[in-house]
Amino acid sequence: MSTQYSIIDIQQFIATQLGCDLALVTEDADIVYDLDCVDFALDEFIAAYRTKFGVNMEDYRWYFHTNVVSGDTSAIGKMLFKTPPNAVKHIPITPQILWESANQGKWVIWYPEHTVPRRRFDAYIQLSILFIFIIAILYTCMAWR
Repeated sequence: MSTQYSIIDIQQFIATQLGCDLALVTEDADIVYDLDCVDFALDEFIAAYRTKFGVNMEDYRWYFHTNVVSGDTSAIGKMLFKTPPNAVKHIPITPQILWESANQGKWVIWYPEHTVPRRRFDAYIQLSILFIFIIAILYTCMAWR
């Protein structure tokens, strides 16, 4: 028989993991927008949650829960191409959802049918710009010799 968790178990876990006041962790608080758990912090939070509560996260789709990719909100690539989070409608992760998932042992959110870009053209553009910048710096350094 699996362990049954209370909502307060989940709320305390969230407050501890995110370093926030327990009073802010209401049952319907969105951990991304209300509690500012984004990007790599969200990845780390989900990994810790999966381990602590033994939840099968196979069906978890990160891009439904955040609109931030690599913390860069002004990337040129994002202006030209949709990132996975911008291709779908945001679904909040709440203590209530985490509680239900912990007690069922699997991720309980059902995602609507969706299409996410197969290739990350936004990332390709950013990497290309970075590559060109590095080449320009190297070329300038070599020209000074």
